[in-house]
Amino acid sequence: MADYSQDLINFLKRTEGYAPTAKWDVRQYSGGYGTRALPGETFTPEKAEQRLREELDTVQGYLDKNVKVPMSDGQRSGLLSFGYNLGVDDIGKLLPDINSGDWGRVSQRMLGFNKALNKETGELEVLDGLTSRRQNEATFVNGGIPPNASAPSTKTASEPSPIWGISKDGANGDPNMLNFLAALGGSGNILAGLGKGLGLEGMSNAGNSNSIFGSLASMFGGDGGDKGGGGQGDSGALAQNAMTSASGGMDQQQSGLQRKPIDLAMLSQILKQRSQLGAGQSKGLGV
Repeated sequence: MADYSQDLINFLKRTEGYAPTAKWDVRQYSGGYGTRALPGETFTPEKAEQRLREELDTVQGYLDKNVKVPMSDGQRSGLLSFGYNLGVDDIGKLLPDINSGDWGRVSQRMLGFNKALNKETGELEVLDGLTSRRQNEATFVNGGIPPNASAPSTKTASEPSPIWGISKDGANGDPNMLNFLAALGGSGNILAGLGKGLGLEGMSNAGNSNSIFGSLASMFGGDGGDKGGGGQGDSGALAQNAMTSASGGMDQQQSGLQRKPIDLAMLSQILKQRSQLGAGQSKGLGV
């Protein structure tokens, strides 16, 4: 098995994604990191990486046989990813430019392999995912390192997320949790009002530790929950705006939407769980 750059391995893992069970994928069953598989075949991350490397070996064998000019690590990585995704036949279409050493033209021609057949229309159409992948592979060929070559997450699809985005070590929760708060019922409850009225960064400045705003800020690792005080100045204004949005205000009058009451029992349970996970004592829920 050949030795491949970690940047390439990381890129393929992130781009392909990890599937622990094989599924039908356009022309074949695929599993792990996008490798050929049997129907229903299961993969561990270790098995998935081994199969990824085995398929890279096939592409590398083609390059060894057909490329007649020296290649840098980046040029090799770009072609390996290209062949891993499309097959070696499409590398063959680039061989005249590769063997002439015209890598600028190679990278430009790679960008054109971004279309797939639309089964409904029977025509080729440009896909955003393929366009992005070809751009990243061209970045490799041109001596750069694409963003997706950073170390992949160790989390797999089968791992449960920490409750409500709160980590056990007391670190900030997933930013997606804040987006979730903002999305609850549009601006139809106080949680959505916080997201809408303050934006994500403003969450930590909303009120003091004796209010629901401060409690939420403390819960997500913000500063506002522990500062105390009476919510004066900018923090007070932000908190007031959020309360107006959450409780109705002009937005409710104009839209005619019914506001949903906040479930304080659920919120209290969340804060209690936060405390039990070792992130500090939760604050009261004064509203």
